[in-house]
Parts: sequence; structure tokens; C-alpha cells
Amino acid sequence: MTADASIALGDSIYQVKWDGKELNPNKVFETLPLDEKNCFQFNGESYQRKFGTFITDLGGSRAGLEVIADVLQSGCPASVFDTAGLEVYIQSSFDYAVPSSPDLVLSPGVATYITLSQSQTRFQPYPYKAVGDAYCLDTSLPEYQNYSKVNCFGTCYDTELSKVCPCAPSAIFDIEKKQNLKNCENVTDAVACWSFFSDSLARQIEKGELFQNCDCPEPCLKTEYRHEFSFAYFPTDALADRLVEVGAISHREYARKNLLKFHMNFKDRGVNIIEYIPEYGSSEILGIVGGQLGLFLGASLITATEIVETIILSIYYKISSCVVTKVHIIK
Repeated sequence: MTADASIALGDSIYQVKWDGKELNPNKVFETLPLDEKNCFQFNGESYQRKFGTFITDLGGSRAGLEVIADVLQSGCPASVFDTAGLEVYIQSSFDYAVPSSPDLVLSPGVATYITLSQSQTRFQPYPYKAVGDAYCLDTSLPEYQNYSKVNCFGTCYDTELSKVCPCAPSAIFDIEKKQNLKNCENVTDAVACWSFFSDSLARQIEKGELFQNCDCPEPCLKTEYRHEFSFAYFPTDALADRLVEVGAISHREYARKNLLKFHMNFKDRGVNIIEYIPEYGSSEILGIVGGQLGLFLGASLITATEIVETIILSIYYKISSCVVTKVHIIK
């Protein structure tokens, strides 16, 4: 839905549960105006600062987040959208920029059960190369603890936006959060600005040049989520009829075209860790060098001993020969 669409959170999110406990959507979700869209964020950074973090002690289908939502197709202009659904983005709580593409797109009329598995990849920091010929950024350092590649690309996107389009329509962009970008004074300028930028952006994406000038290295600790899905029909005919009876929806067909449900939980509480380690560390190098030096010194000592022994034996045999000859002459 467009960012200027006056859709309240309560109109879109019907029900939300955490670990089976029903919550108030208006209290646990935050509305974030983003480029072209309104986003409802759960367990975000600002919520965590105020009220704490949602953490589950359970695993499997009993735990996690369950949401029943309305995609509100009436709020999707035909000139902007050709599909109806709910986009889901899964990311770190301190990421303020939204990835360019959603992790999931959920369809109305369907209940989607999403099982997550968390994995971490740990690269070696400088001077080791992590990805190809690039170095990773050591996020264990205090100045980079909140570093995110997504945020870095978001900042770069704003910079590139300000270069090609010094103004933009406030209905599409949250101008207050954009650096070096002001609101266009009239609708004509806004449309012309956006049209130019969208064409330029499309060409850069096709050529793979959009972020080639951005210095956004991979973090040395990278967290990813793998998804497994299962689906069911939603809502049932009986539930749709009941919603009509209580006045929640006008008719059964509305439920099929607009309502959806999803349940998201972790498969288990374990984390799959992939860690890169140096093939040769300081101890291995010292061991190899020490071994080679020991072999060299050992071989040198053996060789020197053999040479000395040869000299001593030669002298001994020479002296023995002289003594024997001298005794023979006396007789």
C-alpha cells in the first residue's frame, strides 16, 4: 500500500499472538512509513528500548508469532500494484533500512506456517580475505557493533537518490529521514522527479551497477534465516460465516480475497554455526618453522659429527700405522 494511504494499523492487523497469548496489535506493532509503503514492525529496536524484547523459551509450533491480517485490496490502486498480499521482512532489530526484496510474500485466503532455522557464518577479520578478494568488517569492535550491510546500502541509496533527484514526492518517500533531499514543491515536479529516478534506477539494477560505488563490506559475523513452509486454506467456511454474522466482514467472498493468517516460529533453539579458521595460524607456523629448523640443525650436527669422526679415525689409523712400523724396526 502507498505510504500516503490512510490505513490504520487496527484495520489491517486483526489478531496477533505470541507464544499462544493474545496481544493488542496497536501496542506491539509500530507503523513505519517507508519508501512507497507503510510497514508494521514487530519487536523492533524502539519497542525493545521501551518495553523489552519478545523472547521465546519454547520451540516448535507452540511458540512464536501468529497474525491474522487483512490486505485491504481496496487500498491498492490498479496503477501501482498488480498483486495483493502481505510482504514480510525478517531482519535484525537495529536495521533501519528495509531490504530491496521481501523474505516472504503471503497470499490472502491462505494460512502460511513458517518455520525458521537460524544460521551464523563467522569470517576471519583482516588481514584474512572473507568473500573473494574483499575483507569483512569486524563487528566485534565497539565502533562497528551496530553495523549492518542493509543500513549501509540504505545510506548509499539516499546518496544516489540525492544525486539524480534533488527532490521527491513526500507521498512516496519519508523526506524527514532522507539526507540532502527535499520535498518537491508541486505535484508536477514530484511526478517528473520520481519518473526520472525510477527509470534510472531500473537501468542501474539491470546492469548491476546500483551499489558498485558503495563501500558496504560483509560483516564478519553474518546471521541468516532459512525458511520452511506449509500451507492451509483460510478461513474455513464456518469461520467465514461467523465473521459475517458478527459484522467483522460484509460477506464470505471478502474473507477469501483479503484475509490471511501466518504463524512464524523457530524449528528449534539451536543455531547452525559455520566458522572459517586460518589454515595456518601463528602456532602452526612456529611449529612448521621449528620443525624445519630442528631437522636442519639435527642434520647439520650429524654431518659435523661424521666429519669429526672421520678426521679422528684417519689420525688414529695414521698414528697406529707409524707405531707398528717403529716397533718392527727395533726388533
